[in-house]
Amino acid sequence: MVILAVTAIPLGYRAPSLDSIYTLWNTADVRNNVLLYVPLGLVAGQGLAAGQAVIRACLWAAALSAFCELVQFFSPGRFPGLLDLAANIAGAGLGALIASRIRVPLHRIPVTRRAGWICGALAILAIAALLPFERDPHLRGWDPSFQLVLGDEANGGRRWRGRIDEAVILPIAIAPATAAELARSAAVPRLVEGAQPLYRLAQPLDSSIGPRVEPPAAAQAVYRGVTHSGRFTILLRFRPADLDQGGPSRILSLSRDQYQRNFTIGQQGAEIVFRLRTASTGLNGDQPPTGTPPLLAPGRETFLAAAFDGRHVRLYVDGALATDADLVPRPVWKGFSAMTSACLAGVFAFVALALAIPGRGVVAAAVAIVLGALVLLPFTMSYYQQPPSILLLCFVLGVTAGWLSLAR
Repeated sequence: MVILAVTAIPLGYRAPSLDSIYTLWNTADVRNNVLLYVPLGLVAGQGLAAGQAVIRACLWAAALSAFCELVQFFSPGRFPGLLDLAANIAGAGLGALIASRIRVPLHRIPVTRRAGWICGALAILAIAALLPFERDPHLRGWDPSFQLVLGDEANGGRRWRGRIDEAVILPIAIAPATAAELARSAAVPRLVEGAQPLYRLAQPLDSSIGPRVEPPAAAQAVYRGVTHSGRFTILLRFRPADLDQGGPSRILSLSRDQYQRNFTIGQQGAEIVFRLRTASTGLNGDQPPTGTPPLLAPGRETFLAAAFDGRHVRLYVDGALATDADLVPRPVWKGFSAMTSACLAGVFAFVALALAIPGRGVVAAAVAIVLGALVLLPFTMSYYQQPPSILLLCFVLGVTAGWLSLAR
């Protein structure tokens, strides 16, 4: 269930496309995919010789991972890949090898009433983190002091390489037919669906001459127009210089720095990333993350229409809908999924170490907490931006729960 929750729960809907397959090497992603499936291998390999354990675990992992990767074809912000499948299978195989050498089989661990209550509480906690509720998608919280910048972040550090031929911001969410029509036109007309632009790029921008910070009056006009209407569309006609860009690199941003924004359109490899700050998507506008499949090519002109209608973000690339994300469904409490993950990681870490070091619960708990502090927490904190003390507490609680669940 944890694997399905992490990798298969959809973040919205998009039309499936082979272009969404991710092929680039990402060390952190590979590592996480391996570690995610180690517990599955630990379970699948119990009581079997090493060869049989690995075969069974790899078959289980292949079936489960293939299903999860298939689901990701339909979910915006998720990108399936054969590398993920291979890493998942490798993780299960590693877990099976460990299980084949554990002297105390899992089925012989006593399950007490106390363990049942603890495991039940953890199950409820994990399921509750996935329950949706109506969150506020409105644009309250936008900061009028943010700068409108093309080609970089307001304070630098996210330089984009390429050429922007056209940039227009409208106070409406355009229709799909309009997006297709604009993609075929040579330039965005003076009026679009009867609306006058809040902002229009005066002349093309080549990144070789550096980013451009628009005057405060331009940023103010965008702020006032968008917050008044509660919806908007960004139209961009641009050419990326290359695909070796990440962070994501900023094409157009109304923001203060790398972590605070009203909106941002950026490039991450061959993908377009869209971040929008609403009353509940966070200061960075990335809860949930929104982006397109890998559709960019070096030097090729791309026309993007990013429309927000007060609830949905729709990204049209060259006139075709690439992403349709609903910003309303979300976890019960922001950050809840991060703390749940930290708690479950503590359980898994302790159980694995307790089985590897039978009879030495204190040692297993101490090693689990040290490993969690050194490896798990920095990665989780950087992604979810939660206070380290809270995540460390959740991890320790998970270790404690695992210890109590195995106690006689």
